[in-house]
Amino acid sequence: MLDMYKQKVTGKTEKVRLLQALIEGGLRVFETEAVKDVSRELDIDLAYSLNIVSALVREGWLVPIKKGAYKLSRSTGISPIHEFEIAMGLVKPAMISYYSAFYHHSLTDQVPKLVYVSTLKAGSTVYRRGSQSSKFTLEGIEYRVIQLKNEKFYGSEKAWRGEGYYWVADLERTLIEGFASPQYCGGFKEVMYGLEEAIPKLNLEKLINYALQWDIAVGRRIGWALEELNVKDEQILKLVQVEHPGYRRLDASSPTKGHYSNKWRLQINL
Repeated sequence: MLDMYKQKVTGKTEKVRLLQALIEGGLRVFETEAVKDVSRELDIDLAYSLNIVSALVREGWLVPIKKGAYKLSRSTGISPIHEFEIAMGLVKPAMISYYSAFYHHSLTDQVPKLVYVSTLKAGSTVYRRGSQSSKFTLEGIEYRVIQLKNEKFYGSEKAWRGEGYYWVADLERTLIEGFASPQYCGGFKEVMYGLEEAIPKLNLEKLINYALQWDIAVGRRIGWALEELNVKDEQILKLVQVEHPGYRRLDASSPTKGHYSNKWRLQINL
């Protein structure tokens, strides 16, 4: 009888300790592996810790969002968990990107219907591998995951929303993504609108360096667009990239048609 009483008291204490550690550790969205890591630090039996998680779910302290992944409930007293945070918890490494980043930087008046998140091709995600772009839906919100090569996974910054944070493409990187894949950013017109909105706060040197790092076509597109918006700076001419022959499409998401710009070596396929 005494042993049973001790077991109940210990169980209750360990449950409180585990929940408190998750909250204080900022683990607002987490997977089972994170629970195991915390349990090791607290010297809680790993197998028993999973029973504790089940109990915390039943009592409304945790909310399952997929098999093996949870978020803290509002009952714990935390601020609301944004869908960008959820993306960070389930896609690793992760960067909020494309139209979602446009929205974050106030480069669009539209509210994207999808959450766009970039990751590495070798990253750990909840979606099925095998394609450059994949989708999954959680709690009625659709997420599109774009897989990138290592050399294109750069230019992120930390952003806070309440008590939670996420990594998002910085302003210049966001524009690069728009000119690389306008179909993920509301279309080419929306990308041009975003660039115009961004000009007063733009770091032009950083944008140019990012563009040259991405690929030839993106650099030329951005150079053409800056010139169209009357941005006059000699640095822009670096984006012509005369050492690379051949023409590229202005709008990567539109068919190959339209007149050519000899200066920018682009087909203006608008």
